[in-house]
Amino acid sequence: MVRRNTLINLAGAALPAVVSLAIVPAFLAAVGQVRYGVLAIVWMLLGYFSILDLGFGQATSNRVATLKDAPREQVRRVFWTALTLNAAIGLLGSAILLWLGDMLLGSVFRIPPGIRPEALGSVPWLALGVPIVTTATVLSGTLEGEERFGTLNILGVSGTLVMQIAPLLWAWGHGPALSGLVAVTIVTRLLGNVATLLACFSVVGFGAPRLDLNQVGGLFRFGGWVSISAVMNAILQSADRFVIGIVNGMVAVTNYTVPFNLVNRLIVLPASLGRSLFPRFAKISRESADALLAEATTSVAAVMTPVAIAGLFVVREFLTLWVGPAQAAASAPVADLIFLGLWMNGLAHVSSFFHLGRGRPDIPAKFHMMEGIPFVVALVLGTRVWGITGAALAWTLRVSADALLLYQAAGLPLYRQVRFYPAIGLLLAAFALAIHPVPTWLEVVLAAVLTLLAIGWGYRAAPPPLRVLFDRWARRPELPGEKGAVP
Repeated sequence: MVRRNTLINLAGAALPAVVSLAIVPAFLAAVGQVRYGVLAIVWMLLGYFSILDLGFGQATSNRVATLKDAPREQVRRVFWTALTLNAAIGLLGSAILLWLGDMLLGSVFRIPPGIRPEALGSVPWLALGVPIVTTATVLSGTLEGEERFGTLNILGVSGTLVMQIAPLLWAWGHGPALSGLVAVTIVTRLLGNVATLLACFSVVGFGAPRLDLNQVGGLFRFGGWVSISAVMNAILQSADRFVIGIVNGMVAVTNYTVPFNLVNRLIVLPASLGRSLFPRFAKISRESADALLAEATTSVAAVMTPVAIAGLFVVREFLTLWVGPAQAAASAPVADLIFLGLWMNGLAHVSSFFHLGRGRPDIPAKFHMMEGIPFVVALVLGTRVWGITGAALAWTLRVSADALLLYQAAGLPLYRQVRFYPAIGLLLAAFALAIHPVPTWLEVVLAAVLTLLAIGWGYRAAPPPLRVLFDRWARRPELPGEKGAVP
């Protein structure tokens, strides 16, 4: 079940990621670097306000998972209570964003005067998106708690594809005005919510909406810590672009955002596994959960090590082909550092889902609060001294510290996992080679050697279920007449 759900989640995340990468050059050509940078800021603002779901999405998922065998009436009460509260809070967030968005886009960020009216015109649409985003988390959490990952990913993939392609089509047909691009995206997201709501009805039933006050306390206790973690995570995940936008301007935001988003698409690998394990962590004993965490961590390391090493060797050439040599020259150092942090961030995802599934959302939240001030200080200093490369370094150090803290709290300290030392050594060697140019022939040879070593280590370290999958994939079909061949 976990393996199937992981593959479903991975497929559901991979397809939109591929489409997103494919359309970025066309989107840049259609709207320009400045508007693309402003859009990155706009979507970050909406991402900040998604924290107003107060953690009810994951609280609903956790609660629904524990009610797997309970009467549907109990599940409906959880569903409608969380959905009603999130809708009300989302409307309050809309009012706040109407005021805050005008201030930020009108005076704080260095937006060219000719584009500033477009940015301000997108604020009402952006405010409309807040309740849409907050209620979406409860809808998804309900399906996730029921382990309906197939339905969830079909809806998610189709909705995300439409949401990515529709603004590009609008830009081609009606021009690059930011207000139109944001409006199209919000409308498509609303349609996705309607489809997910209908899917939830098929799971919880069509009972009348009911606010159950007995459920509110439990949702707030779990969701409160998730919300705190989400607030801090939103700051930690997007503070880099805010600081770059203030210090270096919108073009620098684009030069940073493009490689950052490119590399971080690969986080779908551990995130897909973590999402599949989340309801499972909530149902099994602590001893079984510990064993499952150890196996999941090794699986993520086995997969992410060769992926990160191979990525370090090809990212510069890919960026050159994708966005052109000029932007690639500015963006490649960022990509190198983000690849270095990707490995640790993948592990952090799995351990975070472990704590949430075990009913301890306070642990990731407390660590995020601890990381806040040191990260912002490192980010500001790094950006002022080294520009966008300094921002990438600060992010890499922060996610590495996060992973170490989360695993320490889970009773599985990473520094004691000697089996991971070869992987870390290979990754550091690949990073050193990527940032120090050598003759092309030598780079190709070393890249091939390090990648093959990483694959070999990953195969030997992988748990038996993952190794079986690899064996099935690698096994060539037998020819007629060979032993075991089907006549």
